[in-house]
Amino acid sequence: MVTDAAGGTVPKATVKVSDPEKGISRSVVTESDGLYEVAGLSPSTYTVTVQVTGFQTETHKNVVLNVGQTLVLDFHLRVAAGTEQIVVTTELPLVETQRAARPIH
Repeated sequence: MVTDAAGGTVPKATVKVSDPEKGISRSVVTESDGLYEVAGLSPSTYTVTVQVTGFQTETHKNVVLNVGQTLVLDFHLRVAAGTEQIVVTTELPLVETQRAARPIH
């Protein structure tokens, strides 16, 4: 199950299960209740990563899956630190360099 720091469920989080030694990976998306299932995995040692917008990515390495085992792996995601970028674009006023003018008083 994937939950937030307050224990609320996190729907639509991407759960990626990869076997670095075999070079394979599979991804699923959590349901509205934060549950996910990755069926049909071979016994091996996996890396499991969960990510969703607005939360920090969490990774569990060296997750061992044995023959005939059903493994339950829960994730408790923390809210990502907000970053804000403001870009201001202005055009500089044209400066006439060919003739001089004096202000009228």
